[in-house]
Amino acid sequence: MAGAQTLLFVSEYGTGNLRAYNYATGTSESLPSGYTPVAGVSTGSDGMVLGDDGRLFVNRGDGTISRRSADGNSFSTFATISGASDLLDLTRNTTHLFAARFSFNNIYSVSLANAAVNSIAGPSGAARFDGVRIGPDGRLYANNFNDGEVWRSNIGITSMESSAFVTGLDQPGSMYFAVVPEPAAGLLLVLGGLALLGRRRFVRNNRFTREVRASGHNAGD
Repeated sequence: MAGAQTLLFVSEYGTGNLRAYNYATGTSESLPSGYTPVAGVSTGSDGMVLGDDGRLFVNRGDGTISRRSADGNSFSTFATISGASDLLDLTRNTTHLFAARFSFNNIYSVSLANAAVNSIAGPSGAARFDGVRIGPDGRLYANNFNDGEVWRSNIGITSMESSAFVTGLDQPGSMYFAVVPEPAAGLLLVLGGLALLGRRRFVRNNRFTREVRASGHNAGD
């Protein structure tokens, strides 16, 4: 697309602003006009996630989640989570946003259809949910920062499981899911491709040799 550029956006909790950087060089860039009004006050912004339509959601330290307008010229409050200051990470699936809250063991679920807010309670003793992420299995994953654990929800994301999914971490932060091919499988695929290519060349060369001999010519002619 002509005139388009890829930027790195960083939420700045201390000021509530978003910052933009050239993703290749790290140099500071001006924010596009549609991104500027999201902040500018002291209530911090932290988690960010894109909707299906490409509109950016940003959570705020005052318990609100803002969404970029359809025309890209402004941000407005999408949902208010009453009494929930210090929102942290933000993620989503096709129907809901999910936000963690600093030093609390519950996660907020916000409907994308009508901004209705529900709370998903964490298990007893989970001192602090920080990062939240919607696994390939349709479950929500949340870290327990203080206890070095990752917790997992049920399939419908209505509750967290009764015990930690992963333990023994040292203050876990952000989480990320990615498909990583197994090296052995990749190597077999490459070797298989080379073997097939070699076989095809052998068949072609044999066929060419037979055709030349049948015509009474030498292969070098």
